[in-house]
Amino acid sequence: MTLILSFFAVFVLAAAVPAAGQEGFLNIDCGLEAKHGGYKDPQTGLHFVSDEPYIDGAGEIRRVSPEEARRRPRYMRTLRAFPSGVHNCYMLPTVAGEKYLFRVEFVYGNYDGRNSSSVQFDLYFGVNLWDTVNRAVRQEDEAVFVAPASWLPVCLANTNVTTPFVSYMQLIRLPREVYPIINGPGQSMSRYIRDSMRPVATGITRTPHQYRLTRDRKIKEYPLLETGSLPCALSSLETDSVSSSVSISCLLAAVRCKETSKPTYPDDIYDRFWWPMDLESTWANLSTTLTIRQEPIFKVPETVLQAAITLVGNQTNLTLTYWDDDTDKRQYVVFLHFADFQNTQIRKFNAYINDLLLRPTDMQSLFSPPYGADACVFTSDWYRADDDLYRITLVGSDQSVLPPMLNAFEIYRSMLHDNPMTFPQDLDAIMAIKLQYGIKKNWMGDPCFPTETAWHGVKCRNSAGNSSRIISLDLSFSNLQGSISSNFTLLTALKYLYDHDRNICNATVTSPSSSRKRTTVLAISLVAPVLALAIFVLSYMVWKSRRKANISTRHFNREPRLKKGQQSNKYNENHLQTTETVQFTYKELEKFTDKFQRLIGKGGFGPVYYGCLEDGTEVAVKIRSESASRGLDQFLAEVQSLTKVHHRNLVSLVGHCWEKNHLALFQYKGESAIGGTLSWAIRMRILLEAAQGLNYLHRGCSLPIIHRDVKTNNILLGRTLHAKIADLGLSKTFLTDTQSHMTTTAGGTIGYIDPKPMMAAVVAQLKECLALEEARADRLVTTVQDRHVRAIPVADSVASVSTFDLSGR
Repeated sequence: MTLILSFFAVFVLAAAVPAAGQEGFLNIDCGLEAKHGGYKDPQTGLHFVSDEPYIDGAGEIRRVSPEEARRRPRYMRTLRAFPSGVHNCYMLPTVAGEKYLFRVEFVYGNYDGRNSSSVQFDLYFGVNLWDTVNRAVRQEDEAVFVAPASWLPVCLANTNVTTPFVSYMQLIRLPREVYPIINGPGQSMSRYIRDSMRPVATGITRTPHQYRLTRDRKIKEYPLLETGSLPCALSSLETDSVSSSVSISCLLAAVRCKETSKPTYPDDIYDRFWWPMDLESTWANLSTTLTIRQEPIFKVPETVLQAAITLVGNQTNLTLTYWDDDTDKRQYVVFLHFADFQNTQIRKFNAYINDLLLRPTDMQSLFSPPYGADACVFTSDWYRADDDLYRITLVGSDQSVLPPMLNAFEIYRSMLHDNPMTFPQDLDAIMAIKLQYGIKKNWMGDPCFPTETAWHGVKCRNSAGNSSRIISLDLSFSNLQGSISSNFTLLTALKYLYDHDRNICNATVTSPSSSRKRTTVLAISLVAPVLALAIFVLSYMVWKSRRKANISTRHFNREPRLKKGQQSNKYNENHLQTTETVQFTYKELEKFTDKFQRLIGKGGFGPVYYGCLEDGTEVAVKIRSESASRGLDQFLAEVQSLTKVHHRNLVSLVGHCWEKNHLALFQYKGESAIGGTLSWAIRMRILLEAAQGLNYLHRGCSLPIIHRDVKTNNILLGRTLHAKIADLGLSKTFLTDTQSHMTTTAGGTIGYIDPKPMMAAVVAQLKECLALEEARADRLVTTVQDRHVRAIPVADSVASVSTFDLSGR
C-alpha cells in the first residue's frame, strides 16, 4: 500500500508541473508563476518549475530590486514572501525509503525596498527546527535525508522579527550507497562545510567561498579575484556584517562574485556546491591535468580532485580545520576525499578527528591515497567531542617520504528529531484524501505537530516511535463531492470520522469495486427494491390482521425484546466481547484508577472513578454495583449504544472490562472549572450542542435512538465548556428507520420527563388492575385497549431545554 501511495505522489507531481528534464531532480523557482511554465537555466542546464503546486496558495510573489536582478541568475530574481500566517509550509513529493539531497536558498535582494541590514525567521525540516535564517544578503541550507513518507514538509516560521521568504529549492535523489551513515527512513544530516582545495580564483561553484576567521581571530579577506575572464574585486563581493566576537572559526558569511565559468552541474552529477578554501601559510597547492578516475559512490567532480593541498618544508602534521560547538545534541560526521597525482615517492599517513582514527573499512594499516583515482575516508558513526572542540588532522608516518595531502572534505552535523512527526502511512493517506477532494483549509505541513498549527479537523495522539497517529477527522463544511475515498481505510488508527453534510454513523468505507462487481451491485440494486416492497406489503397485511385481534390484559404495555443478553451471564459476557471496543483486565482497571483512589461521582449503575490510560487519556471508569438501581440489561444497552454512535457531542466509549463479577465501562472524562455565572452566549452554545447530540441520535444514525433520560447530570462539560451527552443506559432503538413511536414503560428521572406519558402509564396500570378484578367477578377477560406512550424527538428536545437553570438571568 505504501508503494501505491508513493506512486500516487509521483503521479500528482507529474500532473502538477512539467517534467524536470533531469531524472531525480526537482528544481523549484519560488515566486515563478505557474502560468508561465518552467524554464531551463542557461548555466547549469537544470529545468526550474513554479512553486505554486507545493505551497497551497500561501504567500505573495515578490521580486528582488532591479540592481540585484541584473547580477542574479533567474531562479534568484523572484521569491515568495509570507507576511501572514505563523507557519507556512511547502509539501514536497518524495518516495519513501529513498535518499535525497535537499537545498533551500534565501536571497533578500531588497525585495521590499527597505534595504534591511538583517533578517530573522526559522526554517523547519519536517516538524523539527533546522536553522535560523539570519543573513540579509544570502543564506543557503542543505540536508541529506532518507524520506520516511511520500511527502516532505518544509516550513518557514515567523519569529516576529522580519517577514519569512524563500528564493528557490532543489530536491535531488541520491543513490542509497552515498553517505552511508544516513541509512534509515527519517534519518537526516545538514551540511556544515563542503570545501575543495582549489585556489579561490578557480573554484567551480556558482558562489565563491566565505570569509573565515584566522587563528588569531581576525577576519581574512580575499584579494582581487579572477574568475575565468570575469574580474571580481572585493568591492563587488556581497557579505554579511560579521562580528569578530563570533565563537566559531569556520563558516561565517557567504560571499558571492560573478558566476564562474564552470557551473556545479553537470560536473557534479548531484549538483553539490564545492567552495574553494583559503590556504594557510604552511600549505602548498598542488594541481594536475591528469584524468582522475571517480570513486563510484561519492562521485566527487574531477575538477575538484585535480587540485590538492600539502605541507611545505619538512612538516608532517596537517591540521585542516577546527571549530567549536557548545550545543548539547549536535554530532558530526566527516568525509575526506583523496586522489594522489604524485607517483614519484611513498605517501602514507593517518587521518584523525580529534583522537578518533578515520580509515576505510578494508584498511588495516596506514592510509595511502590511490594514484589517479578517488578514495574517501570517513567516520563510521556519529562523533561528539567531550570538550566541544573539533579539529581534523592528517599525521604523516615515518614510512612516508611525501607529506600528507587532501583534495576535498565534507563535514555534516546531525539534525534534531525531538518532536513527534505524523505516522508516515497516516501522512500519505491524509495527503491523498486532500488531493482527491481538493480540500482547502490550513492543510499544510505536518498534520499533527506543532499542535498550534495542526490541520483543522484533525486530531492525533502520540504513539510509539516518536510519531503521532490520526484518530479523528472532521470534514464538515468541506463541500466534499463524489464517493467515499478508499484512502480512509489506510488511516488504521482512525476512530471518529465526521462530515456535517453526510453525518457518517457506523459508515463502512470500502475500496472501489471492479466492473464485474459493479454490475452485480447494479443488479441487486434493481431487484432489492422490488423484493422489499413485496415484503413490506405482506408484512403490512399480516400486521393489520393481527391488530384486529383482542389483546390480553396480561400483555398490556409489554415491549417486545430481542434475545440479546437476556439468557444468562455467560451469554451477556460473550455478547459484550463482540462490541467494537478494547477489553481491559481487572488488573489494568486497578492500575488505571490507582486502585480506585479517586471517586468522582455515583450514578444509577454504581460508583464512577477517575482513571488515566497509559497514553495519558483521562477517562471515567463506571463500575456496576450489584446493589445498583439499574440492572444488567441497561448496562449492556449503554455499551451497545455507545459502540454504535460517534459524534462530537456524545460521550465516547473507550473500552470495557468483564472479569468474574467486575464489569466496568470506560468513557472519556471532561472536567471544567466554572467560576461565577455562565454568560448567555455560553449557555446558548451548551444548549445548542446538547440539541445537536440529540438530533444526531434521532436523525443521524441508521436506526433512531431515544435517550429517555436527558437531564443536567447527563450533560457533561469539558475543559472548554463544550457539551457531551452521557448515560445511554435507558435509551431505546427503533426497529426500523420509518418507525415513528414505540410502546414502552415510562423511564427517566422524576422532574425531567414529560408528566403526560408518565401519568398515562399510571392510568394504564390502574385500568389493567380494574379489568382483572372485573374478570374475576364475571369470569370474563376484559380487553383493555393499549394506550401508547410516545417517545419522539421533540420530547427529548423539550427535556433538554428544561435542564438548564435560567434563574441567573
